[in-house]
Amino acid sequence: MRHYLRPLALAFALSLPALADETIAPPPLYPVEQFAALARVNQLTVSPDGEFIAYVSPLDGRQHVIMHRLGEKDFNKMVILPPIDEGRLTADVSWIGWANNERLFVSYRFTNDDAFRRYVRTAMFSVPREGKMEWVDMAKPTREQRQQGYKASPAQFKDDIIDQLPDEPDFVLQAIDADRDGSAEIRKVNVRNGKYSVITEGRSDIQNWLVDANHEPRLGWGFDQYSNSKTVYRSPETGKFIDLTDTEWLDAERIDPIGFTEDPRIVYALETISDTAKRLVTFDVLNGKVKSILFEREGATATGLRRHPVNDAVIGYTYIDEDGGDTFYTDPFLNKLKARIDQLLPNGHNRIVDFVPARNQFFILHSNERNDGTYYILDLKAKTLTPEINRRDFVPETMAETVSYTVTARDGLEFEAMLTLPVGRKAENLPLIVMPHGGPHSRTPGGFQYQRQFFANRGYAVLEPDFRGSTGYGKQFMEAGFNEWGGKMQDDVTDATKWAINEGIADPKRICIVGGSYGGYAALMGTIAAPGMYACAVSFNGVADIPGMLRFDRYFLGGREWNKKIIPEGRKAEDISPVDRAGEVSAPVLIIHAKDDPVVRFDQGKGMYSKLKSLGKPVEFVELKSGDHYLDTAEARLTTLTAMEAFLKTHLGAPAS
Repeated sequence: MRHYLRPLALAFALSLPALADETIAPPPLYPVEQFAALARVNQLTVSPDGEFIAYVSPLDGRQHVIMHRLGEKDFNKMVILPPIDEGRLTADVSWIGWANNERLFVSYRFTNDDAFRRYVRTAMFSVPREGKMEWVDMAKPTREQRQQGYKASPAQFKDDIIDQLPDEPDFVLQAIDADRDGSAEIRKVNVRNGKYSVITEGRSDIQNWLVDANHEPRLGWGFDQYSNSKTVYRSPETGKFIDLTDTEWLDAERIDPIGFTEDPRIVYALETISDTAKRLVTFDVLNGKVKSILFEREGATATGLRRHPVNDAVIGYTYIDEDGGDTFYTDPFLNKLKARIDQLLPNGHNRIVDFVPARNQFFILHSNERNDGTYYILDLKAKTLTPEINRRDFVPETMAETVSYTVTARDGLEFEAMLTLPVGRKAENLPLIVMPHGGPHSRTPGGFQYQRQFFANRGYAVLEPDFRGSTGYGKQFMEAGFNEWGGKMQDDVTDATKWAINEGIADPKRICIVGGSYGGYAALMGTIAAPGMYACAVSFNGVADIPGMLRFDRYFLGGREWNKKIIPEGRKAEDISPVDRAGEVSAPVLIIHAKDDPVVRFDQGKGMYSKLKSLGKPVEFVELKSGDHYLDTAEARLTTLTAMEAFLKTHLGAPAS
């Protein structure tokens, strides 16, 4: 918290000089602790009146919430909200947001302490900004639950705020499945004391709600116990619910409502217009017709709405293009301002994370693949652009660059693979880390990524394939990964590795496959599907037992439907399960797993280790005491990176000096 940059006032009318494009010698090895450290500032947000600022920041290796008056530099005058440690309950900060000028919402995420069925739960509190520790539980139990002895609501998710009610700053609308029957009621909750009234009783199989511009619950959707989807619309004229489940636009999955316009039957929606693009439209949910096109751009896909920080009005449309995520502002002034910011802060991506209209102040995060980000304050009145704080201490010029390449799979499908080379080294005969992403229906993260940069700093090239099934390349490409666990998705990872060998980038004798979650599964399967290709494999919080995963997932809403998209046609779960094919593992394996992982059970990793050990296979196991599925503590990251560094040194040779 004491890492503020020396203030530097910059005349807004001037331009910042671009960094020189220099050839940089290999940098010294940064301490592993520096890569494991959590980013210094996350989720920066300013109170609606512009008086206070709040953000998430690590202290002692875990995320805390920091609140203070804008401009305050004295650490002792800052309000610190810690993670929760009460008996067996360990909960870390998930997200924060202002309830009103005086109170901040803090959501906590934790793993249910039932050892037989671990899963994610959340809790949420309203906390005053002045530091009085008057924590208000925003999800109080019902009267019946209190009579049964409940001190807290048994709901799994307690942090679904569906409307901030800007005209009633002391109240919000919350969707909550209080009795865990698969239907979420809507409560109007007082943020100062947590008392609530029920606005809408739960509808069968509806867990999610959108409210209209008049703050009335209007559109709901969810799943039944068999993973069948359901959508309902509440008529503004009669108040009766209309079942939209079998309408053409829902069946076609081309329209995704994200908010309501002033008209209670017209929504803002993302419309799929091609295999790789979406546009933002207004859409009539009753007649199924597009009313207007708000945003459509060649080479870009719309992603959502940007709203005003005070009155919640729509002020822009967010999108992703080849340069990353950005916002098209409907206000010409904001669009012009954003263009000017991009001129002042070149060589990266600039995001207006928040602004205070009354003060003409804008909070900007400047980042790129080599810089995890620097926060700036743009003051239009003072005509200054001031760097406030770096998220990390690395010198950006010593970090590695990532370049995208096109790889052709064995069946002719083309996909992207991201290659990161160690700084100052030629792309020739390098030790290679192949790092498939998790999901599997996600994509290789852009921007700064601490594991990628750690490996590159140690002298390894890093290849991250966006195999079929990855998102961001269109619906058809994503769906090409359905029922391809251990099949064509795995083949794509193998083919990307062969590409790196054939291009002369990788030393074929020094390749290790490393991944987490689904990526951990792909790492284990890589030693089975491509025997002899990998010198080693690392799985952290990875899936190893497919039959076990299928049994566990069916207990959750949507789980049965998800399970239908795993196994390739004509094969059995055991055929694509690393633990069932452990005898075919062809390389030394390191397995790392968090004890409190609610996504991939701890016994997945432990069971794979035990099986390999019983077969006499070279295997190591590291148990993380905490850190969740996402390695969200510095301790978990440090343990993981330290274990991987030693393992890689053993099997790929000494790291760069």
